[in-house]
Amino acid sequence: MKQARFTRDRVSALSKPDLIDLVMELAARNALLQTRVDELEKQSRQLQEQNASLVQRVSDLERRLGLNSSNSGKPPSSDGLAKPAARERRTRSLRGKSGRKSGGQHGHKGTTLKQVATPDALVHHYPHQCTGCSATLSPEAATGFAVRRAPGVWPCAASASFYHRTQSAYLSMSGMWHAGAC
Repeated sequence: MKQARFTRDRVSALSKPDLIDLVMELAARNALLQTRVDELEKQSRQLQEQNASLVQRVSDLERRLGLNSSNSGKPPSSDGLAKPAARERRTRSLRGKSGRKSGGQHGHKGTTLKQVATPDALVHHYPHQCTGCSATLSPEAATGFAVRRAPGVWPCAASASFYHRTQSAYLSMSGMWHAGAC
């Protein structure tokens, strides 16, 4: 430890002009030290700002490094050849197994939408044009049909039965079968 240059006895032995010189020297030294402290505080603030900027940049780069096609809008081709870790990959449902087989269970009585003899409405769908030669097809050219039942579409007609007949026709010029759009 550095010993003090001045003691009470030494300072009290100095003359008035020597004391004035000493005070002036100490004031100049103090001003130099204060200037150095101000410079160091300014440098410290700059380093703190630079550190905060670099910490932000590192966190942004780490976040971007963690992005892949499953957690961002990036295409799968940007993932490279690396496979995602097993814990990150979820290819199956998280729902646990119940122990039962899939499908209808034993003892459950199923219901089927049965056909009725006289439907409430019958809608015919005829083919309009040959896709091969663009010839116009008339409803009279229909040679067969397939029937499909659609349940009522309005709440008041839930019990109503609607049948759709998709008419089919064979065009000998093109050798193609055509069916109406349903």
